Amino acid sequence: MRGTTDAVKPPYRAPGHACLHVAMSVVVRQRKFHYAWIVAVVTFVVLMMTAGFRSVPGVFIVPLGKEFGWSHALVGGAISINLLLFGLGAPFAAAIVERFGVRRVTVFALCQVAVGAGLSVFMTQP
Repeated sequence: MRGTTDAVKPPYRAPGHACLHVAMSVVVRQRKFHYAWIVAVVTFVVLMMTAGFRSVPGVFIVPLGKEFGWSHALVGGAISINLLLFGLGAPFAAAIVERFGVRRVTVFALCQVAVGAGLSVFMTQP
């Protein structure tokens, strides 16, 4: 027999995210938005930002060549290695998401993009 201890548990909330959850709940209740729309918009914005960041080196081929004296082949080669690693890593990323969850993997990946963007300012050698 099932007792009262088998009641449905509320969804897990990570510590420190209570304010964000309350704010989102208020928006969802007051505006009559379904939570899925908020997730879709945030996902779209994150994908656009990361895709834009990954596309920026193509715009900087000429300025990098003029500033550091690098050839188009050198900068283009770095961009092609970036795209190659991105493509080869996709199947493994799916497995990592399955193991650790979408939220953790997304936060880790966005932190990597931010660190890479920040460190690129100090780049002077190929």
